[in-house]
Amino acid sequence: MKLTLTRHAITRFKERITNEGNEDFIRDFVSSELTVADHLYSCNGRDYYHSSGITFVLIDGCLITLFLATF
Repeated sequence: MKLTLTRHAITRFKERITNEGNEDFIRDFVSSELTVADHLYSCNGRDYYHSSGITFVLIDGCLITLFLATF
């Protein structure tokens, strides 16, 4: 299944990770990180994963946002 990205997630990636790269670059980066990410928890239909200091938030295979971990 191909990972989908919301516009919000793309914007947050460019703000918080790097402004370089297009949507395909972002999708490949996130997909790669998710293969080694730890599943933190699920809440209200959202799945939270953590890898390389980044927390990824997904709903049904769609990245809705990401943020730098503060723990």
